[in-house]
Amino acid sequence: SGAAGGSDEPPGKAAKSSKADALPVDAWDCPICTKAMTGRIFQCQLGHHLCEDCLDELKARSGPCPTCRQLFPPTVVRNFGMEQLAGHFSFACPQACGFRGKPDALQTHKSECALRLVKCPVEECEHWCFESPAPAP
Repeated sequence: SGAAGGSDEPPGKAAKSSKADALPVDAWDCPICTKAMTGRIFQCQLGHHLCEDCLDELKARSGPCPTCRQLFPPTVVRNFGMEQLAGHFSFACPQACGFRGKPDALQTHKSECALRLVKCPVEECEHWCFESPAPAP
């Protein structure tokens, strides 16, 4: 065993994480839409995070942070640290097609996923449907 801290890691280096040190499974969930934040992540003045889509929606209606109720400043703050950390994890496709990947790969996949919702191709139809039928089980 190491020094007083009990770690075998050299001073100034991060210790290897264990399951006890792992992030909670909902740490990546946007508090508004509850989807995993795999794109750009923003934060309020007090550091509460949310996804880009929800931030755009909140700002359009001048809504406050859902956690602390503070208004967002005119200049938004990205949480680059959380974005960088997210790059070390794999996330499931929100369409439940079975794809898992790092945020960059997931963003690309979401625009190509066969189960993504698209506007109905029938003229004047307002429905949304899957890009292609779901595969048989």
